[in-house]
Amino acid sequence: MYSGFDSGVGARYEWQGNRKAGAGSMEITRSSAERVAVDLHFTKPFRANHEIEFVLTPAGHGTSVDWVMRGNNTGVGALFAKVMPTEKLVGKDFDRGLARLKRAAESDATG
Repeated sequence: MYSGFDSGVGARYEWQGNRKAGAGSMEITRSSAERVAVDLHFTKPFRANHEIEFVLTPAGHGTSVDWVMRGNNTGVGALFAKVMPTEKLVGKDFDRGLARLKRAAESDATG
């Protein structure tokens, strides 16, 4: 479910998925031409709070986009993170999202 602003700071998304996807929310907290920061909160299967930052850097005729995720896990989530790193859990989702962003950006540039 989307709420808040349509785009930019304050845009918010909440999800309630299956066991693998869990539940949580994400909200854009900062946005500039060089960086976009998102607060990511997981509520299921484990509680965890993270800050994600997309760093945009000019690269040739395009832009390189890197994502960084920072945060702390506590309780059972911390134990689980030692066995299953967060990047392994959500890394493919972020890579897929970045690929979609690239296609959309390239489509807008040529369209």
